[in-house]
Amino acid sequence: MENIHTILFTVQKDDPRGPVPEHPEQDPQFAQWEKGVREWVKKQHIIEQAPPTESDTLHTAENIPTVTITSPQENETITQNSFSTSIQTSATQGVARVEYFLDDQLLDVIFTPPFSLSMVFSGVENGFHTLLVKSFDTTGASGSASVTLNFLLSKKYPSLQWISPSFGTPLKKNTSTSLSFSLRLPQGYALRDISKIDLFLSEREKNTQNIIVSFVRPQSQTLSFPWITPSQNGRYTLTAKISDGSHTVVFQQNTPFTIQ
Repeated sequence: MENIHTILFTVQKDDPRGPVPEHPEQDPQFAQWEKGVREWVKKQHIIEQAPPTESDTLHTAENIPTVTITSPQENETITQNSFSTSIQTSATQGVARVEYFLDDQLLDVIFTPPFSLSMVFSGVENGFHTLLVKSFDTTGASGSASVTLNFLLSKKYPSLQWISPSFGTPLKKNTSTSLSFSLRLPQGYALRDISKIDLFLSEREKNTQNIIVSFVRPQSQTLSFPWITPSQNGRYTLTAKISDGSHTVVFQQNTPFTIQ
């Protein structure tokens, strides 16, 4: 930000539509008005300097990451709960991560080549849905591609719904709360068919995932666990995984949230 001055620096009070004054300090009110402005700038810890004149050579159209979804294809019908993708992505600055969404719901974040997604779908309503793939480079620039898919899933698996906290608004850092959720069991699926439920925490832009808690052989469809929110501001992802009796993950949900 360039130097900050009183309005008398650029406007003549007796001729506001006239030219910028060449010697604003000659106005009898200038010194007193300017003093107030300078004191305010000092209290706000504002650094005054000319705006940069350099050109941004990183965030250019040529450097935007490219991504192509090679599988599944546009309008493909998905009949199996086990789902995988194949993509091609590249970036001048290098691909840092790839994020997958289904109808704006985050599915997963992949940090390692070939950046493909493999998961089991559960709780997805049959019908048409949009798969969105976003590729990010090391500077944060992104490119995306999407396909429309027709889901016709016959097998239903358990899923979960968060009760608290509310992830729709930013959470306060280093705050005691509880992670509470309810299990949704499809017809013919019993609580005893679940071997465990794992909850993981990860930073959205980093390839780190730490387990928070495991519920082994849950005895209730409503579960809760005391939790302290992360101590640093940023974007995070809470991952829930449900495993069946054979210890196969049959449900995975990634819930993004912000700490500030």
